[in-house]
Amino acid sequence: MLISKLDAARRQLDTAIALYFNDGDPVAIHTLAAAAFEVVTGLREHAGQPDELIELIVPEFRDEFRRMWRASQNFLKHADRDPEATIELDTSLTETMLFLGAQRYAAIDRKTVPMTAMIGWFCVQHPDLLLDTPDGRQMREMAARSNYRDRLSFWRNIHSAAGDMGSL
Repeated sequence: MLISKLDAARRQLDTAIALYFNDGDPVAIHTLAAAAFEVVTGLREHAGQPDELIELIVPEFRDEFRRMWRASQNFLKHADRDPEATIELDTSLTETMLFLGAQRYAAIDRKTVPMTAMIGWFCVQHPDLLLDTPDGRQMREMAARSNYRDRLSFWRNIHSAAGDMGSL
């Protein structure tokens, strides 16, 4: 099977998002989301696109931020240090990683239906985080009109709409 980095990121991200909306295992979701996020971030950097998340951090604290951002990811995939350790998995970090991963993917290639669903759901759940820009206002208005408060019905609605339109 021949697969590109972009294909791998898309498949990991779409699978993580599907698991997220269907109440899948949080460890699997986080691991897939983190892997996809890292690949997409690397592809963007290779294409000369800045990492706007890191650029928000004071330069002398960037390494510390990266360690904090990757702490759960590294814990879940390595056992070379502290094999008896435990961690409190913060699922809000996973949701943020899914949202940012979908946004970053969309800056490289056409976003998928699952990515569209994740971006929409995140905006519905966190309209207060959106900037007062035309895009931010449009997403806030969409969030205000949404009557979906649970992930699964939102997911099904997006898929139903995508089936009616072919794709989003």
